[in-house]
Amino acid sequence: MKNVEETVGNLIDKQSVCFISSIDENGYPSTRAMLTPVKREGVKIIYWHTNSLSMKIKQYRNNPKACVYFCDEHSFQGVMLKGIMQVVDDTDAKKSIWKDGFSIYYQGGVDGGDFILLKFTAESGRYYSNFNSNNFMVDNEKDTETTGIINGQICQSCGMNMKTAEDFGTNADGTKNTEYCHYCFQNGAFTRNVTMDEVLETNLRFLDHWNAETGNNFTPDEARPILREFLSTLKRWKKDKDIIIK
Repeated sequence: MKNVEETVGNLIDKQSVCFISSIDENGYPSTRAMLTPVKREGVKIIYWHTNSLSMKIKQYRNNPKACVYFCDEHSFQGVMLKGIMQVVDDTDAKKSIWKDGFSIYYQGGVDGGDFILLKFTAESGRYYSNFNSNNFMVDNEKDTETTGIINGQICQSCGMNMKTAEDFGTNADGTKNTEYCHYCFQNGAFTRNVTMDEVLETNLRFLDHWNAETGNNFTPDEARPILREFLSTLKRWKKDKDIIIK
């Protein structure tokens, strides 16, 4: 099973845009797009820079509860983090983040008054991949580490969400294989010599189940390109997705 730091951290680092939400004066969520964070400490602490006069600064000072979201449109993965957003106007903290290129956004420079930081402290999250969502807690033991575990490992052949030990495949010596499910991998070998597209069509047989679990209403024609893109990111198909694996 992959830990939160590896799975969520990699997803965060690959994105150029993310979304953060605050609560407005009427109690409604207010969401805006932001550029990639300028710094993160594990997935517990995340920093952005912004303009001190922006509406979100006032909102976070009034109510620090926040939600941030990162998503990858190509692999159809996403993570929502919930926690507390702190407005940081400390000179030393700002100088540690400041880069020369920021001057195009902040005419007054690091000490000009319009440059300010947002520091997000995550408490919990929800990770989405392959039509499955998993909740996790962000450990508070250390600011720079996260030891929580995402429940469920994705089979690297069919994309099945493996939730229990019985879902895992087996190696030649009888031990559990945590990369592949028991449908795809047993006794150290794949159970079927198939192509990625054949696996895709097998998965589509369970489309009604996926729709019911996720609240979607995909038709087979709508789901097919989404599944094809997702399967191509899995280990078995990543390099040779059209080759029969023996």
